[in-house]
Amino acid sequence: MRLAGARTRSWAARIGPVRTARFLYAARVPASPAGASFAELLRSLRERAGFTQEELAERSGLTPHAISALERGARTRPYPHTVRALGDGLGLTDAEQAALRAAVPRRSRGPAGDVVTSAPAGLRPSALPMPPTALVGREVEVAELTAQLGAADARVVTLTGIGGVGKSRLAVEVAARAAAAFPDGVAWVPLAALTDPTLVIPAVGRGVGLAGGEGMDTPAAVAGALRHARLLLVVDNCEHLLDAVADLGELLERCPGVVLLATSRAALRLRGEQEHPVQPLAVPRRSARAQEVAGSPAGALFLARARAVAPAFDVDEGNATAVAQVCARLAGIPLALELAAAKVRLLSPAVLLTRLDAAMAGGGQRDLPSRQRTLTATLDWSYQLLGDDARTLLRRLGAFTGGFDLDAVEAVAGDGERDVLSCLAVLVEHSLVRVHPGGRYDLLEPVAQYARSLLHDPERDLVHAAHARHYLALAERAHDGYACADQLHWLARVELDEDDAALAVERSLARGDLRTAARLCWELQRYWWFRQRVPFGRRLTERVVAAAADRLAAVPDAAGAADLAVAANAAGCLALAHDDPEAAGGHWEVAVDNGRRVGDVDVVAHASSGLALVAMIRGDLAAAAGHLDVADEGAARGTRSCCAWLLSMCAIWRGTLLRAAGDEAGAVRSTERGLASARERGDRLALSMALAGLGHGALQAGDLPEARRRLEAGFELSYEVGDVLNVAHFAQSLVVVEVAAGEHECAATLAGAADALLEVSGSQGGSYRLLSQQALDEACGQARRALGEDAYDDAADRGRALELHELRERVVPRSGRLRVVEQRRAGA
Repeated sequence: MRLAGARTRSWAARIGPVRTARFLYAARVPASPAGASFAELLRSLRERAGFTQEELAERSGLTPHAISALERGARTRPYPHTVRALGDGLGLTDAEQAALRAAVPRRSRGPAGDVVTSAPAGLRPSALPMPPTALVGREVEVAELTAQLGAADARVVTLTGIGGVGKSRLAVEVAARAAAAFPDGVAWVPLAALTDPTLVIPAVGRGVGLAGGEGMDTPAAVAGALRHARLLLVVDNCEHLLDAVADLGELLERCPGVVLLATSRAALRLRGEQEHPVQPLAVPRRSARAQEVAGSPAGALFLARARAVAPAFDVDEGNATAVAQVCARLAGIPLALELAAAKVRLLSPAVLLTRLDAAMAGGGQRDLPSRQRTLTATLDWSYQLLGDDARTLLRRLGAFTGGFDLDAVEAVAGDGERDVLSCLAVLVEHSLVRVHPGGRYDLLEPVAQYARSLLHDPERDLVHAAHARHYLALAERAHDGYACADQLHWLARVELDEDDAALAVERSLARGDLRTAARLCWELQRYWWFRQRVPFGRRLTERVVAAAADRLAAVPDAAGAADLAVAANAAGCLALAHDDPEAAGGHWEVAVDNGRRVGDVDVVAHASSGLALVAMIRGDLAAAAGHLDVADEGAARGTRSCCAWLLSMCAIWRGTLLRAAGDEAGAVRSTERGLASARERGDRLALSMALAGLGHGALQAGDLPEARRRLEAGFELSYEVGDVLNVAHFAQSLVVVEVAAGEHECAATLAGAADALLEVSGSQGGSYRLLSQQALDEACGQARRALGEDAYDDAADRGRALELHELRERVVPRSGRLRVVEQRRAGA
């Protein structure tokens, strides 16, 4: 034994006492029994560390006789400095040292202030569990909660949160840190195994060490025993026994020195309760480098648990992105991260990312309660605590892929048979739904996936159809709003729900509801253009076009023709924005043909205006004029706001056509008509396009001040809308202005910035660019010759490095922006 102890001590000296203790815990040495005395706990800790009494005495600066007396119970109340020395000698963590201190019978003061030399009669609080692993990522919370428990007004602190978020582990750590403030100790009362609320107070009795706690007089006995105690009562997993909350409240009223620290998936609703929602760990950015991933709370936990099963594992540049994505997919939920990390023994992070569902359903550590061995089991536990209406709502919320507001919940999940608001409040209370500022809600991704797994046909089909109807209605309102003064509001509004709107297209397509899919694509196409989502929107829309064409070929009816006309119209807009005028023209011809077949004036008008743009690109001015005539006539008959937008755009495009034909006076008159209409509606997009036309007219006429004024104003409007493509085009137009003014370095900087923006947008947008590529190339060539190759490239590189707001400051400084506002108000 002596030799073995010497080996252990030598090994421990090499790797350090804390690591030794953690290694031995990981080796599955049985934990100390709940409620262990100081003597039992000390002996258990010494044997876990592999020390003899003599070795512990040497490490702690005590005598072997003193160690023996403490372990035999001959000395029951060691001095605090003795306990600290023992903890240092054993290499205990802060939580373990606190548990050891809490096991010492405390001296306390009676009601009159006289010293009581023993704890209140019969009290022997059960010891806190000793976690086998360190707490990661909660340092700030632990400090805040420890201070909160020590405050004079603290009576009830409840840690709430979704299952698996780490409430129990946090409670143990906080209780251990706060133990010094409670002379009569800390009592641990786990409730997960109980099903009868009437057994909660007897469990508290056992937790504080009362004998015979299950008698008929248990509430009175517990209250009597704790009446004068200064004790921290930690009650774990209260959510399924909320009917017992009143009994706990009564106990606290009768025992003013007792503080309750509870964990629950829902608040207890006791008077004086201070709720602390336990949030998931912060996750790294999906594109973060290795150091950032490993240093984030979620990444650090994943790394620590992965190393427990694969010691050589590390986060490096090769796997950092996959690890970050795993953390994000699991929403930073500690239990989910631990379950996933345990698979690193077999799977690389990249492979694990593709198999997360299986990882979450797989078994966890065997020493965890069964409800926590898989994330699915944890969520099953929460689901079973809900009433039927709340369960129905949770299932239906799985239809959303992003956040949602109350209108969306009522439209998608409500059916008139339940009070949606009350059910939503229950889900929020049970930490299954999160609340965000501005009336938004969402589900953590693992909860959303769980909800989806519970949603089956026919309920699923009905819910998905309601989901699509809601987002179609939103997209229609927004499309009309883009043509009005509240354009920015509607862009921001759709941005909140763009993922759900796109999902509605996908689901409608999968269900064969091509009418809804086609209409969604049409209403969303301008948003996709504004927000640089053109490639995505085009791919999705062309899938709808293909499906509608196949359907019409199989069943050549009017309904099919109408669906194809709408989808093809949207596809034409996106193809042109994607620099593919040939494909755009083909889509618009299909839209016009089928729109005329079913008498859809709006489709024919919009598609004809698109064909006019394609004809202008080809240089066929006569054909362009004819298509614009058709578009004008149809737009004049339309009733939606987007038809008013089309009327103003037709006037602006006709101005471009007339300028190309050499009729500058006619071009200005037509463009001014479009400008007036746009200004009347507050339409920034049409205003910016009109200003571009007028700016280019002034540029051709050699009026540089007027060209600059118009183009800077258009740049500012495009910036306000977030239309990166048009911002780039205005910057290119200003390149020509700066070269004409002799500002070659500024021109090179603008050219570089414009190139970078076009790369970001994924489009050159040639169909909307009024400045010819030849004019731009000539201006850039002149600037390059004036500066020299190196100086030009340096200036262009500086432009490429500019953030969008920095480019704005260069193009339209604050004085210029004020001038733009004044011009808009004055109608200039």
